Amino acid sequence: MKHFYIIISALLLFSACHTEVKPTISVKSKTDTVDSLFITNIITNELIYEFPVTENLNIETTNDSIFLASIHTRGNSISYLTIVHPEKNIEVTIQSDSTLITNSVGDSLVNYLWLSNVQFASNNISTHTDSILNKFDSFRLTRAQKINAFNSELLPEEHELLLYQNDAIIYSFLFILGRSFRGLPPNHNYFQFANQLDNNSKWAKTLPNNLLYKHEINFVRKNDSLTSLSDFTDYIEEQTTNKDLSEFLKYSYINNIIESPSYWEKHQKLFNSKILKKEIKKEKENAYYELLNASSHRFFEVQKGSKAFNFTAKNKGGELIKLSNFKGKLVYIDNWASWCGPCIGERPNVLQLVEKYKNHPKVEILMVSVDAQKQEWLNILKERNELHYNNDVLIQNGMRTRYGDEYRIKFIPKYILIGADGLIINSDIGPPSIAVEQIIDKELEKLY
Repeated sequence: MKHFYIIISALLLFSACHTEVKPTISVKSKTDTVDSLFITNIITNELIYEFPVTENLNIETTNDSIFLASIHTRGNSISYLTIVHPEKNIEVTIQSDSTLITNSVGDSLVNYLWLSNVQFASNNISTHTDSILNKFDSFRLTRAQKINAFNSELLPEEHELLLYQNDAIIYSFLFILGRSFRGLPPNHNYFQFANQLDNNSKWAKTLPNNLLYKHEINFVRKNDSLTSLSDFTDYIEEQTTNKDLSEFLKYSYINNIIESPSYWEKHQKLFNSKILKKEIKKEKENAYYELLNASSHRFFEVQKGSKAFNFTAKNKGGELIKLSNFKGKLVYIDNWASWCGPCIGERPNVLQLVEKYKNHPKVEILMVSVDAQKQEWLNILKERNELHYNNDVLIQNGMRTRYGDEYRIKFIPKYILIGADGLIINSDIGPPSIAVEQIIDKELEKLY
């Protein structure tokens, strides 16, 4: 009997020693300006954690895989990338200026990669096409050396992901530069770097557009042109032996056409409701079907001819402003925020549109701020001496409200045109321009 108790005690001791210790998220704050933090998976855009900023906060995490995420405040006005890992504790510090950092070397490196890429790209965007590849390859190798210098302080998978991100971020810029800004044809030698991309890398989901761009280039080289979205999704499947990645790429491709049509203009021209329904049905067994279905649902809700969501905003005095207040008028909406540089850059053009139509009985120009805090919105208006415009309204934290969901405001600036009958004319009409004014004037002719 004595031996029995010894055995049981030993088993209990062994069990206690091997109890799984779950990683945690803790937060330290040096300011009282941030009340909540959010962690979002940048691959699926899924909100993983949401928690208040309080003293001694210590949250157990439940993730069982490694992925890249964004730690951010409401409205994404302040964010910081983090590598979430099943064996990694995350200690977040909110600095006195409200910026975010963590205790992780891996997180510091991934943020360095993104920030340094923006700076380097900005300084070299005008470099001649014939020499830009060599310049960026040298930059890539220099950053790889910095990553390798910290190898002993990184988890093995963190090291792998960082090396992948180093390459992928550079390739992403090069694709956009050649594809969108310089309009180079697919068979141009510039795109030779695309051959370096592994079609089946387990990290490819962190920047899926790279493989989509590569497949687009090779598809057009092989077939001369793109005439069917279905043919392209079939091609993605043919080129990808990793089933999960193949399904994610197909989801990303269709989602991109819905959410960011300006980047996929040639593809978007082949896209309509009938084709979308066909593609959704085709992907019924796709592991990312629910995400795809959610994107398609938003597409059908806000496409041309759909009834516009009757949102409620507040003006500077706190008065409620509803879309239905402007029934019988054309409504042009500029969605912006104080922290959005491109939005601020377009403000003078938006204000010119305001001036042009300010006395027109059938047109309303609304400048809808989606700032998380009212004061941030008021401060930028005061700073720019624009408090006197009655067209400015606020939908607080608008990108994360029903307003953002209904109008698919995934990025700003975003411009929407709603008809006098309350139906959407164009949910992605573009910034003020002569072309936009012509559309508004043409719609006005129909009212008389």
